[in-house]
Amino acid sequence: MKTLYTLSILFLVTVSCTQKTNTKDKTVLNEITPDELLQKTINAHGGESFKNSLIEFNIDKTFFSLQYDNGRANFKQIRQVNNDKHLLSYKYGLIEYFINDSLQSEEKYSKRMAEISLFGFLYTFSIPFNLTTNDVILSRQPNVIIRQKEYFTLDVQFTKIPDLPEDHFLLYIDVNTYEIGYTAIQHDLSGSKQQFRRMTEPKRIKDILFQDYILFHANDTITPLEKLYTKYNQSDLKVIRTIQFDSISVQPKS
Repeated sequence: MKTLYTLSILFLVTVSCTQKTNTKDKTVLNEITPDELLQKTINAHGGESFKNSLIEFNIDKTFFSLQYDNGRANFKQIRQVNNDKHLLSYKYGLIEYFINDSLQSEEKYSKRMAEISLFGFLYTFSIPFNLTTNDVILSRQPNVIIRQKEYFTLDVQFTKIPDLPEDHFLLYIDVNTYEIGYTAIQHDLSGSKQQFRRMTEPKRIKDILFQDYILFHANDTITPLEKLYTKYNQSDLKVIRTIQFDSISVQPKS
């Protein structure tokens, strides 16, 4: 009887300690500020290594390179079309398009499509590292459950500029690892439709986390950005394509 009594006391003490620990953990999760959450996410994805490196990779048959020079984007895209080399560059805001090293006039290509295929694509690829600029407005929304797993919700908006589209990102961040698991994206230079992305196949190269992703669209035009994750939970989004990063190279900038 004495042994049973002792075991009962030990069980109650264990349960009490567990409840206190869980309460403390949840308090810590709830008290983290948006800036702290972003910094932890940046650290989890590779920290300063990203902005101090020249990064190159292929997607299908298209080559991309990117680096940031004191925060300014320096991007390139190269495609081989038949026997011609098509090079698109974005350097510090200037877009140039070359075919076999011959600079093309703006009348010969769509600047909008060039911005989407190069700047828009590599800008969202650079998340979360590029979200520290003065125009970024961060806030935390309630944590969500996506496919039975809990995620922080980091809301990313930008200082409004008259007559320009308003971009809006929602980052769903693993509460244990601080790695981004999903994103909801409304980004003018990524196309007109809202996107939901599921990150897959994580791999680290020289400390930087690379994640392939599956891109989804809603089946309607009325689902708000913050509800795309619920549609995903209900398997009510359509798959658009899978982005897979191949032949990745990371080199410290000289």
